[in-house]
This record gives sequence, C-alpha cells and structure tokens, in this order.
Amino acid sequence: MKLIASVISAVITLTASLAGIIVLMLVAHVTIDVVMRFAFDTPLNSTILYVSAFYMVAIAFLPLAAVEQNDSHIAVELLVERFPTKVQSFLAGLALLLTCIVTATVAIRTGDEALAKFIGGSYSIEAGGKVTTWPTY
Repeated sequence: MKLIASVISAVITLTASLAGIIVLMLVAHVTIDVVMRFAFDTPLNSTILYVSAFYMVAIAFLPLAAVEQNDSHIAVELLVERFPTKVQSFLAGLALLLTCIVTATVAIRTGDEALAKFIGGSYSIEAGGKVTTWPTY
C-alpha cells in the first residue's frame, strides 16, 4: 500500500511541477509575442488561442490533485464544524461520493466531446495559424 501511495504522490508532484513549468512557458510565450509585436511588428501567430486553449487549461487542472492531497481547497465550515463528529464524518463521506459522481460524469462527457472533436478534426484559425483544439475539450 505504501508503494501505491508513493507512486501516486510522485505523480501528483510531477503534475503540479508540470503546471508550474507551463506557467513559465505561458509567461515566455506572451512576452515573446509582445516583444515581437512592438519591436519587430511581427507578432507570433495564435498566441491568444494557445494561452486560452492549452496553457490555461493545463494550469487550472494539473495541480488539482496536489490541492486535494494537501487539503488546500477553500472551505467555509460555519455550520458543519458544530455538528457531532459522526455527523461530520457522514457528511464528509457524502461529499466525497457526490464529488466522485460529478467528476466521473464530467470526465465521461468531456471525453465523449473530445473524441467527437478528434474524429471531426477540430481546429481553430487565428491570425493565419491553424491550431488543433480537440485535446482541450
């Protein structure tokens, strides 16, 4: 069991680190675009599309496991903290069950959407650049 926990912890650390690297890539990409636009009057193609469709999606979702592992979600416990311990445990289990159901539903739905976009060859065109967008659906 400790092996599985350590593997999961390593994967979580990797995804959170990858999100940090992607933040740096986003900053570099936007900085290069601004410099190219104003210094050379030649902006990079599709910067806004890459930022919104790829960088921001990765930055938002890759660190979620680390947030969960560290119990760092924002929580307001005005009422629940006054309940008895057994009721708090029951509500925590219920919240976990509902979270699993919603997460699975969203994963299945977005997976179906991504597959449909992949089969259809979904892409966007911005400033003359054609960018495949199905991975972010």
